[in-house]
Amino acid sequence: MRLFHYTDAAAVQSILTNRKLWLTDLRFLNDSEEMRHGLQHILEELKSGSATARVSPRYVEAASSFIEENLTFDFADLSESPHIFVCSFSQSGDLLSQWRAYGAYAIEFDGDLLSSNKSWCLYDSKQKKEKAFSSVVETLRKVGRSHDRNPHSMDDDGVAAYVDLIKTAATFKHHSFEEEREVRIIRGADFNDSFEVKFRPRGNILIPYIEVEFPFESIRAVHIGPMP
Repeated sequence: MRLFHYTDAAAVQSILTNRKLWLTDLRFLNDSEEMRHGLQHILEELKSGSATARVSPRYVEAASSFIEENLTFDFADLSESPHIFVCSFSQSGDLLSQWRAYGAYAIEFDGDLLSSNKSWCLYDSKQKKEKAFSSVVETLRKVGRSHDRNPHSMDDDGVAAYVDLIKTAATFKHHSFEEEREVRIIRGADFNDSFEVKFRPRGNILIPYIEVEFPFESIRAVHIGPMP
């Protein structure tokens, strides 16, 4: 599977020299509404009742309350909203909208070598609904069990399930972006996934990101896009 990371010359140099990918805080991507779009689908499924009907009532009350309360966070409050980091790739190797948006270079990766932790973005409403349903059911069960074991503190399994649900939301994109055929590497802050957050300037703000090593042999080519 061929994956293309569209970017600029500085990023190409950094990736080739340091052999690390930069995963950007999801709240600082180009589309500020993106995460809200994904969470809306998750919350709609949670409130519809179809998912809760598949889970033991013993778990539903505490788990659904926890999930809903924590998913309705304020994006402007950076201490409250979740820390999810993504690196984006396209399955399309010569896409004008990507050249225009991200830079005049595209690093081609062998997706099978790049990472086992890849997530395919969903654009179709039916697919998003089905994925939201199965993810909510699984999260309700795991969070409910966690609460049942300890009503006063969420354990590792419960927190990991909640973070996985947010990662699922991070794969839901508006259908108008479907031509990108995006694949993402997604990392979230839970007990099993800790990392050092760094910052880089963009205009007048600082962008949080993390560095992730990757197998250098996964790089197949560097393509030059339309430019003088």
